[in-house]
Amino acid sequence: MFISGCDSGFGKLSALQLSRKGCTVLAGCYTQSGKQNLLSEKLPNLIPFDLDITNQDSINNAVKLTKKYCKEYPLWALINNAGIGSLGLIDLVPVDTFRTVLEVNFFGHVSITQQLIPLLKKSKGRIINTASIMGRGIASPGVCAYIVSKRALEAFNDCLRIELRPWEVRVSVIEPGYMNTDIIGSAAKNFEELKRNIPKEKFEEYGEEYFKDIEKILENLPRSRMLGNPQKVSDAYVHAVLAIHPKQRYLVGNDAWLVYSWLALLPSWLADFITLKIQPQSLPAILRKKK
Repeated sequence: MFISGCDSGFGKLSALQLSRKGCTVLAGCYTQSGKQNLLSEKLPNLIPFDLDITNQDSINNAVKLTKKYCKEYPLWALINNAGIGSLGLIDLVPVDTFRTVLEVNFFGHVSITQQLIPLLKKSKGRIINTASIMGRGIASPGVCAYIVSKRALEAFNDCLRIELRPWEVRVSVIEPGYMNTDIIGSAAKNFEELKRNIPKEKFEEYGEEYFKDIEKILENLPRSRMLGNPQKVSDAYVHAVLAIHPKQRYLVGNDAWLVYSWLALLPSWLADFITLKIQPQSLPAILRKKK
């Protein structure tokens, strides 16, 4: 099977878990440190390789490697796991940030999937896409680029599920809530970079206090009880890959089940009201002055 984004988090956990269950796992890694970390496990059926899903040459090389290993045994599953986070209001985030997030969280997966579909048709195998419960139609302040990418992946997953049904290829989507993974730290670094590059007039419009409030939230988030255990996401991957009857959707995390799943079903005005109660926004400096 083929898994992208195995440097850390869900990808690394699932690559190890599936290989220990006897599966041959092609584990795509973006960094050399991530690749070496998996190699150090010395699992004979775990094959880490270089993969940058924003680079078509890298994707093509990964597909060639997959075809090489699948000459004798069919490709049973593709897990589209790689992803990045992003923080910042639409008013402050450059459009290039949207492009970068979509390249990693959406377009890269589309490209890999298209090239591996022929192998999965032969095996009548599985495709597992890692979206987010936030991709279900929920609005949340400051994470628009991320939500847009995950909503796009949700739509791609739904279309893929219908189109591949005649070929008996099963398609599942994993919808985690907030999880305690490295993506939180990378999003915090992303926000620091955003803050440094904000034009002076925009920084003054929002004010130092506004940005400090966000930094406090980011600082406390890793210790939040709201964060779920990433092992549960890995367990969902394993079930989607190995179960006789995999689910079409896997909601993972208490917040996904108890808050966000039903929030997406409410009228927009009510969902917005509840969202802002759960995640209150600081008032920009210019609006505080007017009050």
